[in-house]
Amino acid sequence: MIVRSRPYRRLLAVFGLLALCWLAAFNGPAVTAQKADDPGKPDPTLGEVPLPAKKGWNAFLVHDAGVGVWTVKTMPFFPPFGTPQIVGLDDQGRCTVLYGYSGRWTPLHALHDGYWLGAMAWIDLDPRRPGCELYVGGKRGRIYQVHPRERSGVEVRVVEDIRGEEITTLVGGRLRASPESPPAMFVFTTLGRTYLVDVPPDAAADTYRTRQIARVPGRVRNAVMVGRLDDGKAPWVATASHAGEVALVRLAASDRFERKVILTAPMGFGRLALRAQGGDAPPVLYVGRDDGALIRLERNRDGSWRHEMIYAGPQGIRGVVTGRFDADPKAESVAVFGYSGKVQLVTRRPGQAWTVETLFKDRDKGHSLAVAELDGRNATREIVGSGYGCRIFLLSRPPGYGLKGVAVDPDQREAKENPVHVPAGCDAVGKDCVWIEYDRKKLYVPKEIRHGKTGIELVLIAPGKYWMGASPGDEKAESAEKPRHRVKIAQPFYLGKYEVTNGQYRKFKPDHDSGSYKDHSLNGDGQPVVMVKRNDVKAFCDEYGFRLPTEAEWEYACRAGSTTRYPWGDSGAGGKGWANCLDQTAKRKWPDWPVFSWDDGFAVASPVGGFKANPFGLHDMIGNAWELCSDWFDETGYQKCSGVDEGGPDTGKHHVLRGGSWGTFPLRCRTSYRHKLDPSSGGDNYGFRVARTP
Repeated sequence: MIVRSRPYRRLLAVFGLLALCWLAAFNGPAVTAQKADDPGKPDPTLGEVPLPAKKGWNAFLVHDAGVGVWTVKTMPFFPPFGTPQIVGLDDQGRCTVLYGYSGRWTPLHALHDGYWLGAMAWIDLDPRRPGCELYVGGKRGRIYQVHPRERSGVEVRVVEDIRGEEITTLVGGRLRASPESPPAMFVFTTLGRTYLVDVPPDAAADTYRTRQIARVPGRVRNAVMVGRLDDGKAPWVATASHAGEVALVRLAASDRFERKVILTAPMGFGRLALRAQGGDAPPVLYVGRDDGALIRLERNRDGSWRHEMIYAGPQGIRGVVTGRFDADPKAESVAVFGYSGKVQLVTRRPGQAWTVETLFKDRDKGHSLAVAELDGRNATREIVGSGYGCRIFLLSRPPGYGLKGVAVDPDQREAKENPVHVPAGCDAVGKDCVWIEYDRKKLYVPKEIRHGKTGIELVLIAPGKYWMGASPGDEKAESAEKPRHRVKIAQPFYLGKYEVTNGQYRKFKPDHDSGSYKDHSLNGDGQPVVMVKRNDVKAFCDEYGFRLPTEAEWEYACRAGSTTRYPWGDSGAGGKGWANCLDQTAKRKWPDWPVFSWDDGFAVASPVGGFKANPFGLHDMIGNAWELCSDWFDETGYQKCSGVDEGGPDTGKHHVLRGGSWGTFPLRCRTSYRHKLDPSSGGDNYGFRVARTP
């Protein structure tokens, strides 16, 4: 099949914002600090955002795309910058170029196709343009050229549209035998069709030529230029395919497609990496297999290839890169990243066996790795990764690593010696960390964390002892709140800074409806989720690694050191600004209800976090929505307490609710008040707050 040459059919307009950002980059290296959309969310455009990593490595957030980032590469996209840029392609069809300066990373969204993008190549294909161009392809079958303008902005154009095809891999350069021949690009599609794209001699402006030259078995997932292995012949390109073949391909005379299989397996291959060659050293390839095997291939003098398995790891290897990652320049190192979510380094030092270490655990499955020189303060290369976790991250050795006699900032050395432990799927919020002891282990943990998929923020609650139950002199206390007793919270735990919101819950159940009360909506994204049953809450927690707090944990966190009837004191009158309960606003709507004397401004549930935080940094512990605890309700449970939080009885008919709500009378908004809920029931003021173990 021949796809006729055509001029570019679409010139995409460049957003004014991109032009301004690019212009700012040429006016000077400084990046203007922008206010983050979410003040609590770590923002790599404002400064370094550290992530937990293995001791001896640093990890930093580069960009949070909000959707899966399928491919990431590094390249000198902006020529005036000395440091390469990072380019990511995501599930929404965005091509994002990120440039760094002093630890900050600024994203430029150069392209938005609307469907996933996954293939890209940085090559000098178009002789009518100076330097290299970025070519991008994906689900729609379009090939885009992305190129920085000389003065400002980014120029994007469609150079080819292969209808009915999904483009998986692009690779190119001087593909023909003569080094003086014009460059060309291989295009591989999901159906195995292989196309050749080039610019014909004396072609009119913006004209490209595209021809189908072959059909290969399966989907080519990755390809790398290997180079010229035979004198006078065209360079080889190594390909890895879903069909279980590693093959070398090249252009023979008259652009005839030549293919030679060098490795087969009864399962798919994923990504390839080529070790940089020096002198007469033979080429070495590393390829990941779907079952988790990492294979090393080395070319023999007779042109054949020998192979060996060097690592048997978790299934689903998707990112493979090689480079110098060890202080010993003679060490051979390969980094892999895949469905385990772990970036692992496989290393062989001279005279030793292969070893493996886990450098970093992302919050979801991995999909791509790249390597570049992005930090000149060490003797090694840096690793860039992306995947289902929706973010692009950077791994680097600490300053001074591998450099003899170089002084290092003692604060950076201390950070290296105290690796931060963050629960899986979460990121640290800020840089404040503390040492804790948990499950006979000593951990250095952040005081606040944010869950990646839901955005839920949690605060570290230190262990301690407190008086649980009715406050002294509280004549309104019910029998279930007595006797007041001493309880020990033996282990630290994380507790949600806010109640779980509708917006967060809908990431789990998109069609959830919290409804309304007498024409007042309870369905806003920022309002606490309600109308959820106990099993709904359990399913949400199981999906994301959360749990519900025990009743003892909940009251300990609500009191935050207080012993009074309410968190703010013994009088309900002092609660203005602290809680959203039945107040004067509600009284104007429903005059017969008993209410607090103050006015909080809300007749029903308010967006979370709008009222004062208690000393532990928790909002809305009283009011807004009743909060479900993990315990079964026991009317006489306090009479049997051992003094240590044991999580309540093993069985029961009702679960515990605590904290009151927007529709709760003052009497029931006291810290010690205990309410109960049938597990099969939900209500318009029943919600929950999550907990998590460190």
